[in-house]
Amino acid sequence: MTDATDVLVIGSGFSGICMGIKLKQSGRDDFVILEKGADLGGTWRDNTYPGCACDVPSHLYSFSFEQNPRWSRTFSPQREIWDYLRHCADAYGLTRHLRFGAEVTAARFDEAERRWQVEVNGSDLIDSRVVVAGIGALHHPNVPGLPGLATFGGTTFHSAQWRHDHCLDGRRVAVIGTGASATQFVPKIASRVAHLDLYQRTAAWVTPKPDPRIDSDRQRLYAARPAVQHSIRDVIFWALEARGAGFTVTPRAMAMLEKQARAHLARQIDDPDLRARLTPDYQIGCKRILLSDDFYPALTRDNVDLVT
Repeated sequence: MTDATDVLVIGSGFSGICMGIKLKQSGRDDFVILEKGADLGGTWRDNTYPGCACDVPSHLYSFSFEQNPRWSRTFSPQREIWDYLRHCADAYGLTRHLRFGAEVTAARFDEAERRWQVEVNGSDLIDSRVVVAGIGALHHPNVPGLPGLATFGGTTFHSAQWRHDHCLDGRRVAVIGTGASATQFVPKIASRVAHLDLYQRTAAWVTPKPDPRIDSDRQRLYAARPAVQHSIRDVIFWALEARGAGFTVTPRAMAMLEKQARAHLARQIDDPDLRARLTPDYQIGCKRILLSDDFYPALTRDNVDLVT
């Protein structure tokens, strides 16, 4: 079967949904958004591990043209972000343009016809003038080929494909990696497991996470006066953009941020040996900066060991 469309968008995460909205706003209606999953949302559909949330303030981690006055927290949890994307798709009339269970398996550009031939699910073809790739980078979890992993007798899974059917209560658990996901789910499972070994290759800089709830009065204010929320968004945007200048123009700013991270570590970790192993040996910002108020305390539990 061969279909035809003017614009074909691959993926229905933030990029794909935004592309669809902008096509609608420009008066274009002849387009399709292909999604290999059963629903839209990309990484916010797939990642459901305990504690999953955004580490960018929600006023900024959203479309500037579709602010959400109903965020419950400064850093919204996974479910709210997923619901927000579905709201955007409904509000801008994208539902009929979405095709779920449609995985792009090949794409070839016909030089003579100046058109794309896109193969879907290994058989169907869609002829398109333009192809927009909004595939993201997180939909194929990186599972390292560790020796012995294939023959391990226990249960294994990647945090991006969390096994909610496998109860961790009272079990011995090994977590490999201390990146952004681990800092969120380790505190959530540490109190439930019998013992947790956390394997760390490289320590990460961790700064405090100011995550207050947004009360109903503030939500009503944002709904009634959108300019207030936009102003907050602008402040957050420029504050984060200023970090880039810290590497090139004002390195003192990054030094201040590193000092804050060191103080955060010192406040939460009393054991000098553990604190030393959690202290990175590189300048802050060279790797992703993490935000958490409960990751370090989780590592001080009697049933948690950091393996370095």
